[in-house]
Amino acid sequence: MKSSIHVKLIISFVALVFVVMLVSGTFIILRIRLQEFARLETELSEFSSLAIGEIFTGADKTEDDYAAALSGLVKTNGGRVEAELLSGEGASLDPEKQGTVYKNAAVVGAMAGHSATGGGSLSRGRLDYAAPYMERGAVRYIVYSQVSTQTVLDRLSSVVMTLAIALALAMCLTGVMGAFLARTITAPLTLLTKRVREWARGSFEHKPVLQSPDEIGQLARTFNEMSRELSNTLKRVTTEKNKMEILLYNMTDGVLAYDSHGVLIEANYSAQEQLELKNLRTLTLFEVLEIFGLEARDMSGLDGCADATVAIGEKYINLIFSPYYEEDAENGESLEGLVLVLQDVTKHKKLDDMRKEFVANVSHEIRTPLTTIKTYTETLLDGALEDTELARSFLTVVDKEADRMTVLARDLLILSRFDNNSSDLTIKPADLNEIIESSITQTEVLAAKKNQTIHYAPPGKAHIINADSARINQVIVNILSNAIKYSHDDTNIYITQEKSDKYYRLYIKDEGVGIPKDDLQRIFERFYRVDKARSREMGGTGLGLSIAKEIMEAHGFHISAASEPGKGATMILRFNRV
Repeated sequence: MKSSIHVKLIISFVALVFVVMLVSGTFIILRIRLQEFARLETELSEFSSLAIGEIFTGADKTEDDYAAALSGLVKTNGGRVEAELLSGEGASLDPEKQGTVYKNAAVVGAMAGHSATGGGSLSRGRLDYAAPYMERGAVRYIVYSQVSTQTVLDRLSSVVMTLAIALALAMCLTGVMGAFLARTITAPLTLLTKRVREWARGSFEHKPVLQSPDEIGQLARTFNEMSRELSNTLKRVTTEKNKMEILLYNMTDGVLAYDSHGVLIEANYSAQEQLELKNLRTLTLFEVLEIFGLEARDMSGLDGCADATVAIGEKYINLIFSPYYEEDAENGESLEGLVLVLQDVTKHKKLDDMRKEFVANVSHEIRTPLTTIKTYTETLLDGALEDTELARSFLTVVDKEADRMTVLARDLLILSRFDNNSSDLTIKPADLNEIIESSITQTEVLAAKKNQTIHYAPPGKAHIINADSARINQVIVNILSNAIKYSHDDTNIYITQEKSDKYYRLYIKDEGVGIPKDDLQRIFERFYRVDKARSREMGGTGLGLSIAKEIMEAHGFHISAASEPGKGATMILRFNRV
């Protein structure tokens, strides 16, 4: 305490006195300086007026007579003021200073027709004054006088010394008085601090005894009351500790803590972010549950509720109810409140929905060709075999549907291998240009059937990438096949390349129907089709782009799409440069 507040109070008192004395002393010195210079200027002005009134009286006088008269007046004045006579142009008329011309501020002012002072300073040691003598509206002579400022310097030095002694005495007295005053404040605080340390160690027996009626005495009495309350609060601290442990345990999830009346006690950031309720802190538990679509009138109705899943906008939140109790010696356990834990299970719900949709799509894709095969086979068994043409037609359809199931099974097997990270990729340096040209060769026949043209101008240099050539070929062939299928007859397909410091980018653009904006982000999902009826009619399984994405990502490459409905689509493939 003595090394902090005690010393700070003393330093504050001394610093305050020092500042006050310093400001006051500075003001006094400046005031005296101004008064002394004003006095000297008045003395010079009076001397100049007297000189002009005496030396320029009478007729038939020469310049030497005027100068002699001025010299006699200076001697009469006791030599305190020095003066000489100047011409109207500022030239000295003193024979000993023949040719001297004055151009200081005082003389220049007098040449202009008015009395002027040249100012004075302690460094120059003199104060100048010049008064003009006018004849017929023109300056004929100038009385130029000077006085020493040494007396001002001596007086100021005396004042400064006096103020310095007064400042030293004041600071010493202030230090002594400040130490006494600081002690009267810090001594009771030291006693209080000692007792508070004892309370911090769990001892509430010793109480500070301070009889002073001031604020510190009131503080001591307040500490005494607080010591009594602390003992009673220890029981409640245990319950609060249990609540905080639950909150801390679930900090990764949203946590809402309510008391037995359903009033919100605490809510973490995650809970507010998940619920997106600006007025969350003003809502009771029952109002929040009503927003979730759950009903409860009191805490007992939630005691047996383990958890529930509710939908909030596009999110799915799992609610976990954790009641906590207070130990009461008379009444046993009583429900103290409830902690509501919020878990965002939106991703899990979407994954579960995708799994269900995937199973449904696989079932549908298999059921459709199986139904066709079953129907045509039964028809053949019922007698259609006798008609050779009809039997051949039916068998052709059965063969086509069997091929479709084979393709579906193959694609599903490929996706399964990628999901299990068991796909066998033969990674080695390959020329991307050669892969593109090979893919074009494989799809040119299909494009020719629809009178479509594939435009591609290979670059002069090889574009080397580390990849499984067969798999990358499969990706490009799949994209070209889709571009051919979903483009009209007599259209064009453009393949272009560009390179940057890190990547090669391949653009495959068609002039087909395009992809709606809402479907653009989902075209790489399994079994997702923009136009389901048309896709099945063309023999697609809905897995081609999913496989393409898995192949690209397995290589560390990237695939995306851009489209404007009615103007075609562009597939963008990004490959890492070697």
